[in-house]
Amino acid sequence: MYASENHSDLFSLHKRIILKDISIFQKCCMQFLYKRTRRGELPSTLIFAKRKLIFEMDYDDETIRILYEYSEPFYVQPSHFSSNETQDIFVVASENDGMWINIQDNKDVDLD
Repeated sequence: MYASENHSDLFSLHKRIILKDISIFQKCCMQFLYKRTRRGELPSTLIFAKRKLIFEMDYDDETIRILYEYSEPFYVQPSHFSSNETQDIFVVASENDGMWINIQDNKDVDLD
């Protein structure tokens, strides 16, 4: 995703990555977040949640980095994933479980 002078191609196809072929994407929450960037920069990193962890992938260089591993994994694949504006607090939930995560303090709280 790159912007031209007039931003007409801001959301054009930039790169195709087959996620099903990358093992960490198995049983991943379908919701994801764009990682915050500095003002004026375009994002190149997506944040995902799954049963055991939260991770990010830079789609320009295809690097993956684990952001947080839960103290207890979810029983089933999460279906909800959101964060605060600064992306240091996350809420991950499934039909059976819910968890509040603070990655700055390396802490999670079971919500059920």
